[in-house]
Amino acid sequence: MVDLFGNYLCQKLIEKCNEQQRDNMLAKLANHFPHISCDRQGTRAVQKIVGATTTHQQREVFMSSISRESDLLRLMRDSNGSHVIHAVLDKFPLSMVTPIFNLAYKTCYKLAVHQHGLCVLKKCMTLAKPKDFMNLSEKVLLKVLQLVNDQYGNYLIQHIIDRSIINKQNSTQGDHKESDTNGDAIKLLHSRLKSHYCGLSRQKFSSNVVEKCLRVGSTDWQADIIEELMDRRNTSGTSVRQLLEDSYGNYVMQNALNVAAPSQASALVGLIKPQLNALRKSIRKKWERLIVQKMKFIAGEPLPSTTAPPKQQHSWNNQGKQRNNYQRGGRNRQNQGQNRRNANKKNSNGNAVNYIQQVYPDPYNSTVPGTMQPLHDAMIRSQPAQIITPSQFHPSSQMHPNMQGSMMTHYPQATTYVQQIGYPQPGQVFLDPHMSSHVTPSY
Repeated sequence: MVDLFGNYLCQKLIEKCNEQQRDNMLAKLANHFPHISCDRQGTRAVQKIVGATTTHQQREVFMSSISRESDLLRLMRDSNGSHVIHAVLDKFPLSMVTPIFNLAYKTCYKLAVHQHGLCVLKKCMTLAKPKDFMNLSEKVLLKVLQLVNDQYGNYLIQHIIDRSIINKQNSTQGDHKESDTNGDAIKLLHSRLKSHYCGLSRQKFSSNVVEKCLRVGSTDWQADIIEELMDRRNTSGTSVRQLLEDSYGNYVMQNALNVAAPSQASALVGLIKPQLNALRKSIRKKWERLIVQKMKFIAGEPLPSTTAPPKQQHSWNNQGKQRNNYQRGGRNRQNQGQNRRNANKKNSNGNAVNYIQQVYPDPYNSTVPGTMQPLHDAMIRSQPAQIITPSQFHPSSQMHPNMQGSMMTHYPQATTYVQQIGYPQPGQVFLDPHMSSHVTPSY
């Protein structure tokens, strides 16, 4: 199962075997599933076993083999084993994957800051019931200020926001008993992040969370965040200037201006305008354009189209292509002339020297689309070598006097001397059938 090719055979056996054979297979492999699941090839066979299980007994045997906490945590954090956990969560009923949910709750901080453990934890939150989701969210949000600044933990906080909104929408549409607990994770998150939004906006990973809150949050939540970012108590506008000059806070302020209500947007623009002269020219131009668009939107004026006009093809581009093609053709003609001069060379005994002619691709034509040029080269390189005698390539008047009246009789390949000029390339191979058999070629 861990072999590069043998795992494909095992997968086919798992598909074709009957229930009794599958039971025997699970019984023999029960003690080896954690090790096989962490193997690059073995994980595919184990996922096939998970998908092929049909009876309750088979699933119980598999879950009992990986339910030990040390093995289960290893699978959750492994690049290959995590795929097996995902397959189990997708295939098995929720009542049978309780050990996975319990361990995810117990080790949520270790999983939240791990690349593969994060994916498993998000999967558990997605499949959990609203009450279980809320319990897990409450524990995660106890360390929200540490997680939002983590390269993986910030994605978990964003996932909690998304799932809270979805659970709240489902509770309003359906008739759920735990509807009063849905959506409380957002309120808890806001209470934990309050008075920290300015500092988080200037951090690389936490700024993504602040932008997420501004994009999908409620109107009241957006207003509270924007009010904190403006910091009206500071009359000098230092807080706004720091956000505008920061590489991450700049994007947070753009989102804040985009979602701000008309009254709050006017106040935000009044704080931004005095700080524009301190910004770089490119950033200042961008903010001036954003402010104008926002004010037009508030006034109800139509916004200009942002679609860029199609680029015009200038004539000088085509002239440049034709000039390059002409240059390529000149080089190609020079190479062909060199090949003809080499064909007229003779060895010390007066016999023509055979060689492998270098044939270069034809010059590109400006009328051929750019996507066809690589195909054009590939076709030329794939042409088989053609055996052509010098009598077919040169007129008899250009041949050696001893060769002009001779019969064109092919000698065996073993007595033919081939000299390579440069690197051999696909093209035409020229063989001289007139070289005397008693002549010893000089290497």
